[in-house]
Amino acid sequence: MSSRWLSLVWRKRLKLIFLASPFLLQQIFLIIIPRKEAVDWFLLSDASCTLQEAVYYFFDHVAWCYTFYFLYHELPSFYNPLRIYFFVLVIDFADFVLTYNSVWFHIGVIPISWNVLQWIFVVYAIIYVNDE
Repeated sequence: MSSRWLSLVWRKRLKLIFLASPFLLQQIFLIIIPRKEAVDWFLLSDASCTLQEAVYYFFDHVAWCYTFYFLYHELPSFYNPLRIYFFVLVIDFADFVLTYNSVWFHIGVIPISWNVLQWIFVVYAIIYVNDE
C-alpha cells in the first residue's frame, strides 16, 4: 500500500537514508570534534575517554539499535528474535552510557557485566525461534 505523497520506492529510499544517518553523523562529529584529553563521561564508572571516542561509540550504539528496530518492522517472520535483540541493544546502550561497559562484579574468576549476560538472551532468541 503506497502513500499518496510518496511512492513505495521513495519510502524505501528514505528508510535506508534514515538507517544510514547515524553513520553519517558519526563521521561528521569525528571530523569536527578535536582530540583532547580524556574525560570521565560515565555516571557509574571511573573510566574515561575523549569526547571524540564517546561520540563515536554513542552513534555506533544508536546505529545498531536502529538497525534492529528497522529489521523488526521489515521482517515479520523474525519478530520475536529481533525484539529480543533490540531489547539487548537498548540495555547495552544504557550500560555503555552509565558504566562504559565495565565489569559489574566477579563470580570467582569470571567477570560479570552486561556483555556477558546479553549472551543468555541472544542464545535464548536463537534456540526458541518460532516456526512461523
